Amino acid sequence: MNKKIISIILFLVIYLCICPAKVYGNENEAFKSYQEAMQATTSSGCWTENLTMTADMSISKESAKMKTKVTLTSNVDISNYSKNDLSEVKMSGSASMNVMEKKFAWDVVYENGIAHYEYTEPDQRSVDKEMEPSCFNFNTLTQEMMEKAKVSGNKITFTIPGNKMEDAQISAVYFMSGIENLHFDDVDVEMIINQESGAIDTMIMIFHASLNYQGYDSEVDYHMECNFTGTGADGDSSELSGNGTVERQIENGLVIYSDYTNLSIQKDGIITLSVGIRIDGEPLEDVSGITFWTDKSSNLSIRDTGIKNNQRYVKFKATDVGIAQVVFSDSKTGYTAKVPVTVYKNNYLSYTLSSVPIQYIEKYPTNFYNVNGLYIDGYRYEVNDNKTATVSFDVYNSNYTYGVVEVYNAQGNLKDGVLIEKMTPNNTSIKEVLWDGIGCFIKDIVDKNLLTYRQETSFSKKTPIKVEIPENGYIRICNNPEESYIVNIVNSVDVLMSLGKIVNKIKNYDVNSQDFVKKLTFKLVTEKVYETSVRHGSDLPKDLWKGVKKDVFFTSESLGDFSSTIAKNLDELDLGKLIADSAKDFGWGVGEEIFTYFTGPIKKVFDGMFAFSKLQNISMQHMELTRSTNAGSIYIQNQGGGIRTLQQITVKSDTDFSDDTSLNVFQVALDSSIIDILKETNPDVYDAITEGTSYTYNISLLKNGEEVQPEDEVTVYVPIPKNMKFLAYIGKAKIYRVEKDGTLTDMDVKIKDGCFVFNTPHFSLYTLVGIDIWQDKVVILIGIIMVACMIIFFVGIKKQRKRKKYKHVRTKK
Repeated sequence: MNKKIISIILFLVIYLCICPAKVYGNENEAFKSYQEAMQATTSSGCWTENLTMTADMSISKESAKMKTKVTLTSNVDISNYSKNDLSEVKMSGSASMNVMEKKFAWDVVYENGIAHYEYTEPDQRSVDKEMEPSCFNFNTLTQEMMEKAKVSGNKITFTIPGNKMEDAQISAVYFMSGIENLHFDDVDVEMIINQESGAIDTMIMIFHASLNYQGYDSEVDYHMECNFTGTGADGDSSELSGNGTVERQIENGLVIYSDYTNLSIQKDGIITLSVGIRIDGEPLEDVSGITFWTDKSSNLSIRDTGIKNNQRYVKFKATDVGIAQVVFSDSKTGYTAKVPVTVYKNNYLSYTLSSVPIQYIEKYPTNFYNVNGLYIDGYRYEVNDNKTATVSFDVYNSNYTYGVVEVYNAQGNLKDGVLIEKMTPNNTSIKEVLWDGIGCFIKDIVDKNLLTYRQETSFSKKTPIKVEIPENGYIRICNNPEESYIVNIVNSVDVLMSLGKIVNKIKNYDVNSQDFVKKLTFKLVTEKVYETSVRHGSDLPKDLWKGVKKDVFFTSESLGDFSSTIAKNLDELDLGKLIADSAKDFGWGVGEEIFTYFTGPIKKVFDGMFAFSKLQNISMQHMELTRSTNAGSIYIQNQGGGIRTLQQITVKSDTDFSDDTSLNVFQVALDSSIIDILKETNPDVYDAITEGTSYTYNISLLKNGEEVQPEDEVTVYVPIPKNMKFLAYIGKAKIYRVEKDGTLTDMDVKIKDGCFVFNTPHFSLYTLVGIDIWQDKVVILIGIIMVACMIIFFVGIKKQRKRKKYKHVRTKK
């Protein structure tokens, strides 16, 4: 029997089973308690339903029998609920189900009677379905059903007759054709009431159902548990924002802030976590009872701690790569909270198609966890007949900045780019989110719970990606503005235009427009003028980021400086027309005046603007974009045989590399200790690195993410930069391998097809240097001799001409 059909049947049965028939009877004490709990649960019109279900299923036809266990989890946010009118109810959430060792997953948004389903596993597709809302309808539990109910403390237990379930649900089940003879046994129900709020905490249902689908007899034993959170009559529950997403208000408890909002930090960096106590929406002054610890002190070491502005702060130094949980606890209130801090070495991660990892850090299988705020899972690939590869995955972006998936061919030329969407605005004031200038509210902390990266509400934005990688090409997943010119330009323009809209300088611009930046991305990829400048190794991203300050503060002055600098850089690189043309496609009156406006003295324009809720998101974008300059990228390579290529650097071997061995290349700065050694041992190279032209690469082979050395000697091809070609062809540019003791090994390079070519038995740091010919005494001597020869030559010619003229005069006489 088709597994997908079975899963769909189970999904319908599960959700339809929790809406029993409406029958009237005499009021009793249990029903009265239920009505009071229902009122406390639904009075705000907003709550979250968390459903878990297990089902033992037996399927049979004639002599064939099969047994399987089905599990399902779902999380749905409900808003605009009214017990007398469900037409305005709105829902958004996700669900996943495992059946027969197969996983099914989907997201759903329900509004105006239409449910929009985005199926993500095992296939990706969208379905719009007109239907009644599938949230729990509290009105369907009647007095008659609770006639024999028992009340014990905060628990209500009762049994719903199976025939009442049938009466309510036969017509709905027939919505999917092929279902016959549906029968429910009696349903045992246990309801647990929250003693403090009076709302329903948990509802447990245990029951048996049988049905026939297209000739298959099925028997199912269910155990379902539904938890209701974010409920209560005090109005502090979830509410729907202006853009249709459900938002969570900060509840009583510990609230955590950080200067790295995505909680991802490079090794040897410093991260500050700051914790306060929120009671009834206000910060508590006494935080002396807050203590903290980490489960991995080897990853994070304490550098400083104290109390400031009603918060306990702690500064950690990232000492080792890994994920450390930092736990906070307040002895006076009993509140606790924890956050995972990811420490990475450089985030330059390279994998082949078949070696992309799967790791279990949260409850989901993840391919890449918190790579500068990006979470990637659902990776799949298929190699096509023409040796291209079709690759798909989901990116969950927890940042307020756009990222990009760039597609490169074997020569390192950009062929395509797909935008990774940023976090959507949460429309809350900056005052509510920030207590001081120390950092930003970590968006996934609510009360005591750390939510998963897949929660799009107030934590991440999901972007499904599907691209085709050319043969021997690769993709780069990146959100570093100093590395990707697309990331740089798209985010810079988005910030400028959003600010321009706030101060009424740009006509008709939609601050939250994803379509505009997608259009701009398309132009940046397809415009011929950028075909050469966007190759790997281009200085364009660094030129676009020139002069941007690394220190970020939530002030009008900081945002003004940032806006002025990026506008000036865009203008100097003649990008105004391209941006204006993209805006005109949407009917927006931008022109190039945006740059002249923002490159002037604009700091005063932003004074007082932090009262605007939209500015919070722009400030977040400013901070996260600047922080991302320390981040690397993820590479996935469609390469095989004895060739690996990345960022235009190629490695060739006489024997084939294994399918799980990838090439990893990134530029680095030499350690100061090595430079000090070079100053004494090799002053020419020292001068080239500190004053002249040099490039240092970390070149390595990775096998399943771990560094390995080649088994045999390999040949390496490094493109000659334009500004070194003259030096290269006169023999004044070289490549050295930097040994562990700081000494240099000359790689004795040859020049072939515009590349330096050398052989090596192992990988390390390689530095490419151009020696200043005017500092070379031999070259200077040769130059002096050549100039002297030229002077003698011209003087000789002049004298010869004079002699001829004198001879001619004497002959004439």
